[in-house]
Amino acid sequence: MPTIKGIEPPPAATAVQADDGNLDHKWFQWLNEVWNSSAKIETYERTLTPLAIPANSCTEVLFTVTGVITEDLLVACNKPTATANIGIVGFRVSAENQVGVTYINNSGGIITPPEEAYRLCTVRL
Repeated sequence: MPTIKGIEPPPAATAVQADDGNLDHKWFQWLNEVWNSSAKIETYERTLTPLAIPANSCTEVLFTVTGVITEDLLVACNKPTATANIGIVGFRVSAENQVGVTYINNSGGIITPPEEAYRLCTVRL
């Protein structure tokens, strides 16, 4: 059986449970390798206060989100309410402890999205 993501196949023909009732040492080591090689998913709920978004434009606004690192993939950014003529067209981890959210304003006037609790999700590979 080939390795997957650098992890050897599970221990063959060994008991999962040792005689003392604990997890067999080989299985313990293998499960640790699997855990350490797996993607880590983290969710954040942060109150964000966007800046004014100019008319007919896309504007990235930077926010502090303690805990994110540049290797994280920001895979979701949920603005909990709808704001007329405002949409989110992109989001990214822009620096350690910082995310960028790109808003679009498709109206003819300046709009400031309301301060509210956004939900964010990152994946760390």
